[in-house]
Amino acid sequence: MDKNLEQRMKMGTIDRSKDHVRVTLISGCLLVIFVLCGLFAFTEQPCNIGQFVKNDFECKDCSDYLTKNCLECSRENFCTKCIEKWYSRDGKCTECKL
Repeated sequence: MDKNLEQRMKMGTIDRSKDHVRVTLISGCLLVIFVLCGLFAFTEQPCNIGQFVKNDFECKDCSDYLTKNCLECSRENFCTKCIEKWYSRDGKCTECKL
């Protein structure tokens, strides 16, 4: 009954220390990878062309707030780029009369 039934490999202190260092380095690398992925995943992403940011997180379409002559806008009531033969003046699209 005094027999130890658990058979495990005998490891020296140096081998255990090397294993601890290895596990610590791998854990550190994984931590860095996950932190970097989190930082890049939650960075501010711009809206598509023809949309603007409303309430700091929502992309809204310019055509919902401005006339159909507006292609790009920076706010819900300020057009920055108009269709051909129109130009932006004070945030509104005005027709060229040449």
